[in-house]
Amino acid sequence: MLEAQARKVDWPDVDEATFFRLCEFAYLQNYTPPRPKLIDDPAKWKGNSNEEPEFESKPDDDPKPGDHPEVPSPEPVGNDQELPFNHRYISTKYLKNNAFRWGHFFVGAAQPSERKRVNVFTPPENTGPWEDFSPVLLEQARLYVLADKYCIDSLRPVIIFKLYRTLRRFKLYDTNLETIVEFARFVYMNTPQLYANKIDPMRNLVVRYMASVLAQLLGSECLQEMLEEGGPFLRDFWNVLWSINGNS
Repeated sequence: MLEAQARKVDWPDVDEATFFRLCEFAYLQNYTPPRPKLIDDPAKWKGNSNEEPEFESKPDDDPKPGDHPEVPSPEPVGNDQELPFNHRYISTKYLKNNAFRWGHFFVGAAQPSERKRVNVFTPPENTGPWEDFSPVLLEQARLYVLADKYCIDSLRPVIIFKLYRTLRRFKLYDTNLETIVEFARFVYMNTPQLYANKIDPMRNLVVRYMASVLAQLLGSECLQEMLEEGGPFLRDFWNVLWSINGNS
């Protein structure tokens, strides 16, 4: 092969950070997720919302203590609470407890081992509207796309698990609504519709998470725009909501 002779590979669709995580996984069967960034302009994260009710989860869904360094947070300015839930229209507790569970993803042997699931990962947790989680979500989605393209089946469920744990504790603010929608857009533009005759696990992760926080997303212009576009996302999103309603 020319690449072997030249000791150089031209891989234009893979950025450096994604390549490093792929190499890390090849050696360690694990990888280090990216860290969130800080939003520099305080004017962008002055919210006007209410706190989220506690997320009721099963013990298996709670991450174990880890040694990830804390991300420094600026002093809060003004009212910076989370987006409110629209209780009048949606049973928020039912959505959060039934739309987004680990059992929905990679059932059976394809799941990461218990050692990988529990002992080696504690998700980053956002503490305020001043944190930008775009790198955390999008960079791992890029790694998933690479794993799917080259059939690295052992990596895919590890990525899903890390993102699942992250989103379970993710707090929605005005400043990160677009982050979630852009994450969904990227996933639906770069992943296959089906995996093993079922919805692709990353797509399933996206639509189930968005269904679980629908009461916070209601009225969001960026979500409305994505829904108006129709296509596979709207179909999958509706199917998830319908399946939850059918089990109620």
